[in-house]
Amino acid sequence: MDAPAGLARELLEALSARGVDVREAPAPVALDVPDERAALADAARAYTALRPAEARQALEALLARADTRGTSGLDAAGFTQALLLLALCAQATGDEAAADAALDRLLAANPDVAADPIAYPPPLRERLERRREAVAAWPLVTLELTTTPGARLELDGRALVAGQTRPRVAPGPHLVRATAAGHLPSGQRIDVRAEPTSLALPLTLDPGAALVAPGSPDDPPGEPLRSAARALASTLLVVDVRRGADGLVVRAQDLASSRHAELRVPAELTARALASRIVAALFSPTETPRVPPPRGPRLWPWLVAAGAVVVGGVVLGVALSAPDAPTGFVLVPVSP
Repeated sequence: MDAPAGLARELLEALSARGVDVREAPAPVALDVPDERAALADAARAYTALRPAEARQALEALLARADTRGTSGLDAAGFTQALLLLALCAQATGDEAAADAALDRLLAANPDVAADPIAYPPPLRERLERRREAVAAWPLVTLELTTTPGARLELDGRALVAGQTRPRVAPGPHLVRATAAGHLPSGQRIDVRAEPTSLALPLTLDPGAALVAPGSPDDPPGEPLRSAARALASTLLVVDVRRGADGLVVRAQDLASSRHAELRVPAELTARALASRIVAALFSPTETPRVPPPRGPRLWPWLVAAGAVVVGGVVLGVALSAPDAPTGFVLVPVSP
């Protein structure tokens, strides 16, 4: 039996042979997410080289970028380091208010933060402790967050527990980010003052990303795939291939029309012959008899190398399964 890519290509050919117009589905939206670790390292080097004003300027630019993305490109450790270093640079240039503001923002995000005595001198560590006492006296505020159901929320670079949408936070600026499979991420800075403060971060569906969202071969196709199909005014064809006791057991399902095919074929069948049988069964006017679930292993991890294509208004996502595939499947759009 050929590899998944071969079967996917042959399925496209078989559909084309039936007069179906086949064209490529959209690829995931390319996200420009810089790795801020390099910018952070450059700022640290500038400070070490006795150029605190230059380092401060670089750090303020880095944090401004984080404000528009909710720390995307900067994890919690990097966020902490950026604010500590910013306070150090402000202190070195005599800007006491800016040094306090950077530490206040850091303590609002992480009240238990500690400054490494090797990296940060005693004056900064003493300032941090003074600001910790001040920030601890501030009353906490409820931050009400709403986003797309199932989305993962991060607050100041740290993941919130699933379902936690009303964290209690110290007043001041915070960074919130929401992500979900098959959607474009969203993040922004919010200045928390009043009780409560609300922020909505609805996510926009990315059909191309939804087609590559992970799922489980044993579960029905999930909402990201169905959402992608709806957004493309299309449907999905899912194919599952497993090894049975006396050959291959193949299941194909069209999500929109509920048209399905289940058949047994010899293990040595070529990809072209198998694709021809699958398409013929799907377009057959008679109901295909259901095949008992096989006990054998899956042939491949769920993967489509030439699937995720739009077929005359129909998205073809071919998912192939395999042995020792503990997690999900991936759909990769490529030109047929």
